[in-house]
Amino acid sequence: MNAFAAEEDSIASDRRARLLLAALLGISVLMAFITRGTYDSGDSIKHYLFARYAFEHPLNLLESWAKPLFTLLAAGPAQAGFMGMKLFQCAVVATSAWCAYVVARSLRLPAPELTILFAYAMPDYFLIQFSGLTEPLFGLVLVGAVALGEPGWVFARNPYATVSVYGHGNWNHFLISLPGMLGWVLTLLAALGGGRMLRDCLRPARRQEPLFSAELLLVYGSITVFVLAHTIFWARGLFNSFGLTRVLDVTAPLFAVVAVNGLAWLMELGRSTEARRRISIGATVAVVAFLFTGARNAFRWQRDFVRPPDQVVADTAAAWMRQH
Repeated sequence: MNAFAAEEDSIASDRRARLLLAALLGISVLMAFITRGTYDSGDSIKHYLFARYAFEHPLNLLESWAKPLFTLLAAGPAQAGFMGMKLFQCAVVATSAWCAYVVARSLRLPAPELTILFAYAMPDYFLIQFSGLTEPLFGLVLVGAVALGEPGWVFARNPYATVSVYGHGNWNHFLISLPGMLGWVLTLLAALGGGRMLRDCLRPARRQEPLFSAELLLVYGSITVFVLAHTIFWARGLFNSFGLTRVLDVTAPLFAVVAVNGLAWLMELGRSTEARRRISIGATVAVVAFLFTGARNAFRWQRDFVRPPDQVVADTAAAWMRQH
């Protein structure tokens, strides 16, 4: 492919990515108005309250558990109520999806715009948009930049106790929980993407390519270190780890890049351009269709988009107290 054709393809890809992102962001905003739940009834609401009342109680901005960066950025949107918080999260996820696309485009993966679709097609990552939780924002930090920090911070100034009060769990807890975030189809594509990278590590010519080290360390390395760290924290009972699998959502944008890499490997099975196109379309349709299969790790309306029973009870109790 000559330089002119490559530029034309990049422009077309950017156009498709923008249209896809606009459509998916529109769906997210629509669902933000329809969804009655808050993802969970604990930390989601507590983080929102820290942000909602940050202007009245400035010390909220310094509360380490609430994550000062999150509280600072979410304080303005939270003044519009929980709906403002959900719209803020929708913007964060959209920005993360775009960053994932930029990474995939830089790595010259085929159809890099599919990273946007794949990010939104991760069931748990889609649902966490409608919460007050911090994972989407720090997923954006992870995919958008590599932060330099003091090596001793984890042990010297971590707000969480070194020895967890929640006990500990199994070493495979987070690994077996990945399909709950990705869904089964994207789990397969991500596994293929990881396998392709392992294969490439054994190819000297591939290792000499300019972006190989960056891809290996920043994409696959970040995912590996993140999942491994939380695995150790939970298995050894460190830093008040509660084994919450929602922390995996931080890696969702990067997993979208890995899944597109897996799709690229799958497309190599096609012997012609048309065959490869059909494989790409088939895999993409499977990713989206899985969301509506009713599987345990797919979407379920009553479970995922309506107000949960504990919040219904709390609202009923609050209404009774106001009347009496």
